Amino acid sequence: MKCLGVIPQSEIRNPKWDGEGLYFVADAGGETKVPTVQKNKPSQLVFLVPNLAAGTYHVEVRARMGTGTSARELRIGRLDSALTVLPT
Repeated sequence: MKCLGVIPQSEIRNPKWDGEGLYFVADAGGETKVPTVQKNKPSQLVFLVPNLAAGTYHVEVRARMGTGTSARELRIGRLDSALTVLPT
């Protein structure tokens, strides 16, 4: 079953740029990039939650800031709370 996720006040400038996007980072190691972002606006980020293995995750929004392509620095915002995926 697919779930819809919403993060208010967040935007990814261009999810196709290297390193940018929305990620689920597992405490056990590894990360999963969200493949489908349905709405990418400064006021809201709406996405389909990918299938994840059971475990604990943190959500990160990674976006490049600055002007000009060479000056863009990758910045990472991380949700303070951990998310737990239960076994099915």
